[in-house]
Amino acid sequence: MAALVWTIAWWKFLEAKFPADPSGLFAASGTAAAVLVGFLATANAIVLGLSNTDLFVRLRNAGYVVLIHSYFFEATIASISFLVVAMVGFFLNGASATEGAFPLIWMISGSLALFLFARIARVLFNFLKQA
Repeated sequence: MAALVWTIAWWKFLEAKFPADPSGLFAASGTAAAVLVGFLATANAIVLGLSNTDLFVRLRNAGYVVLIHSYFFEATIASISFLVVAMVGFFLNGASATEGAFPLIWMISGSLALFLFARIARVLFNFLKQA
């Protein structure tokens, strides 16, 4: 929901404009999305490695493990989707990448990936505080 609100604010109130040649933007977006996917995969492995700790046992007993795994899944899928959108944008020709719905799709997918990544970072920092 936050990604959609941010995109609407970006589009309507900030009068956002895409660059005339967005290939650099799409290349950087793809790189950022790949970094997010890598971090999320590593973080997921770390959380799975904590499965026998007291903290994880308490989370499992309280029923939060399924929720945490769904957070990781959603963030990973959003980041991969952003990577795909950036790759598609990189190969689009001229106006099809800078006009119409594609800039909105790019912004929504990027915002969603970023906000879901932030949620995972918050969860991990809470793990560190409890450990």
